[in-house]
Amino acid sequence: MGSRGGTSHAGGGGSVPLSLQHFARKEALDVQRLVREGGLSRQDAEYLNGQLKAVIDANDPAMRVRREYVEAIIDTHFKNQMETGTSQGANLPDVRARLSSQYFGHPYDRVNKVAPGEFEKYGYLAPRDIVQAASASAGWYGDVVIRFRREAVMDR
Repeated sequence: MGSRGGTSHAGGGGSVPLSLQHFARKEALDVQRLVREGGLSRQDAEYLNGQLKAVIDANDPAMRVRREYVEAIIDTHFKNQMETGTSQGANLPDVRARLSSQYFGHPYDRVNKVAPGEFEKYGYLAPRDIVQAASASAGWYGDVVIRFRREAVMDR
């Protein structure tokens, strides 16, 4: 984020947030389940993985934010819905936390609370082509597109 400060995960020095630390294991188990129970062949799984890799490689990791939040982000960090208490859609923190646990495999429940700053932050893959990027349909998240250095964020 430059020399003015800010990290992608407050207090974590840019480390993987708790909510994503179990994701690789969950992903592997999900693929195994799809192969075993869902009729997905290993060849199909490898093909899909290759297609996803091609899409990821052809686009830039990015986030959209509202113009009025840019200075606050630079001065602090990107915040997730749990930290801000706001949402562009439904503001249901417990539902969001349970879905996060189901999607990413972390141990959230009513007893094992995850701190707000330890939840994942969402972005998207922005087309490199300026015409495509201008028509990308994520505009409701904000009018400013912030692109990230791939090597700084792709492992998170």
